[in-house]
Amino acid sequence: MKISHRARLSGLVTALAAVTVLAGTAAPAQAINRVDCAGRTDFFSVVNDGQLCFANAGYTDVAIYGVRQVNSGNNSGEFSMARTTSSPVQNVAFSKYNTIAPDWGQAPFHKVSSIKIF
Repeated sequence: MKISHRARLSGLVTALAAVTVLAGTAAPAQAINRVDCAGRTDFFSVVNDGQLCFANAGYTDVAIYGVRQVNSGNNSGEFSMARTTSSPVQNVAFSKYNTIAPDWGQAPFHKVSSIKIF
């Protein structure tokens, strides 16, 4: 049985439309974003020589060095960090209004490399 040119073209268009729908479906947006701290304590913040604040749920890769303190604000989640240049990266879970800092008299954490806010 021979398939007509029109039937083959129709099948090709249908298949192409299906592939486009599948390929065009995007993952959910990551809403986490950097914000001005403005003296607020409800943001997730990382303190080094300054203070960097983040708001909204999501995930982001960062490279924040010389970290003296991490404040969770009104957030829960986890962040990844290396305590020293030679230590492995570890994930640190946090709940609302927690402060994570090096022990008294210890050097700052080397680097925070990612943040996930739930």
